[in-house]
Amino acid sequence: MNEFIVQFFENRAKDVLSECHARANDLHHFKQVLYRLNQGEDLSHELPQLKKLDKKAAIAAVKT
Repeated sequence: MNEFIVQFFENRAKDVLSECHARANDLHHFKQVLYRLNQGEDLSHELPQLKKLDKKAAIAAVKT
């Protein structure tokens, strides 16, 4: 029973760390997109969702 509890929390900690790593990667991606938009790059070919938005709206969408 004791080993089961230890294993449970070890697995949970590994899962949470994996999720944190994924979120950190997501955050880095969006920071890069925001930087590139602020530099005036047209990212509509990489992010088709931005085709419908002007620059100001695209920046606001990425910030949220």
